[in-house]
Amino acid sequence: MDIYANDILVENKITKLKEQKELLEQYRKGLVQQRLFSQELRFKDQNGEYFPEWEEKKAEEVFINHTNKKHNGDLPLLAVTQDKAVVDRSQIRIDIKSFDKSILSYKIIDVGDFVINLRSFQGGIEYSNVHGNCSPAYTVLKPITAINGDFYRYYLKKESFIEDLSRTVIGIRNGKQISFSAFATLNLPYPSVDE
Repeated sequence: MDIYANDILVENKITKLKEQKELLEQYRKGLVQQRLFSQELRFKDQNGEYFPEWEEKKAEEVFINHTNKKHNGDLPLLAVTQDKAVVDRSQIRIDIKSFDKSILSYKIIDVGDFVINLRSFQGGIEYSNVHGNCSPAYTVLKPITAINGDFYRYYLKKESFIEDLSRTVIGIRNGKQISFSAFATLNLPYPSVDE
């Protein structure tokens, strides 16, 4: 066997090991999330006391449907994706045409908002780390009470939450989309922000 063939074998082995590592990391993350969201894993405050039990709130007590369109069309245009969350449109490989006049109808997304993706039946409620405009077809969820965005970023992707979400969708098959009024009725855990 020549050196080139050995190099290919080693590269293939490295690739397989990286894939195994990624799968194990996802599995570990899933176990931690399962323990966290079931409250089996609890945290303590600086005095060594457990934080208070989590409340349960309707989604409408945590988020509002935010439709702020007060802009001059000069904000970055954003896309809502399931693999990258909310990103600048230039980061996706789809050429979406927008006209200056239509951009004035776009909604503002702020850092910390969540956006219901158009393919929400697949668990497409995405967290925004960026500020800009999005199509008025999206539903922008703005927190109306103190929350930890990372907690809800993970919670809104949980399989059990997505199952609850899918029961509220409108439309058929691939055209399903969740409305804010349906989302608003869902129960959400509400832990203390400090925890």
